[in-house]
Amino acid sequence: MDIHTTSSTYMGTNEFGRSMFDTVRSELGELLYRLKNRSDQNAAPEIISTAVQYLKPWINKFDRIIPVPPSGRSSP
Repeated sequence: MDIHTTSSTYMGTNEFGRSMFDTVRSELGELLYRLKNRSDQNAAPEIISTAVQYLKPWINKFDRIIPVPPSGRSSP
């Protein structure tokens, strides 16, 4: 439906030794990031609305949608 990340610049490491990035996301990418990584349920309605509009022209060409499991969380 959209690209997720438009750019990502390495900023170095933080005090915990983790890599830090200045990441610019598409509008949909930011919503997905908020939902997935920040557990922001308020992002879900707009993601759903976007998906419905995207799929609407092909509604008669498929009979089911198969969800893809989320990626695993890495340890801090």
